[in-house]
Amino acid sequence: MGEIYQLNSLTDEQKIKVLQLAAYQRGFQLSDETANFLITRLARDMHTLFEALDLLDKASLQAQRNLTIPFVKEILNL
Repeated sequence: MGEIYQLNSLTDEQKIKVLQLAAYQRGFQLSDETANFLITRLARDMHTLFEALDLLDKASLQAQRNLTIPFVKEILNL
C-alpha cells in the first residue's frame, strides 16, 4: 500500500499570508486590511481567493491603482 497523507485546512491567517506572498511574487502589495477584507467577503477556498487575486492584479495594472478596499469593492462588486 502507498503512503497516506492528511492535509489540514489553512487558517484564515495562513490564507492571508499565502495571498500576500502570491501578490508579492506578482509584484504588488496586498495589505493586511485588504487581505482580511477578501477573506471575510469571499468564499474562503483558495481557488476562489486566487481567482479574485488574479482579477484584482489585472484590474490594478490596467487602472494603475493600488489594491485599496474601495478599489477591491468596485472591481469585485462587493
